[in-house]
Amino acid sequence: MTPYCFAEKKTLKAIENTWANKLIQYQYSIYNNRSSADFPLLFDTAIADALVLGPLRTEAFVLPDEALQKIKSYGVNAKTERLMITLAEYYIANKEPDSDWVIIPRTNISAYLGSATYMESYEGKIPDGFMDKKPEMGGVSTVRINL
Repeated sequence: MTPYCFAEKKTLKAIENTWANKLIQYQYSIYNNRSSADFPLLFDTAIADALVLGPLRTEAFVLPDEALQKIKSYGVNAKTERLMITLAEYYIANKEPDSDWVIIPRTNISAYLGSATYMESYEGKIPDGFMDKKPEMGGVSTVRINL
């Protein structure tokens, strides 16, 4: 065996071990103290979320002109307006017919907008009256957008 093959084999083994350690947390209960994260993503949770959320949507949603005009009438800066438009689009696209409230995952919205702290930075600048919000739990907000 040449030294190159040995080094290659050793690297492959290290990758396998790292991957195995990462995946092992998916097999633990969230109440188990051996999990490696405060809120580990569990395989069962991902499947349950997928079943609730339904098929992946790829179509774009465009706000009606009257909704865009209402958002523009608040007279906020461009970044806050972008956040308001994104929240309104998400709200309308995900609103169930039997409820006025929509669950908004803050991390996902921030990532979509290009920064992990986007919501934290600009949510306080959203004008009163645009959205009603229930107390946040675990990075998830329940909101009602007033359009």
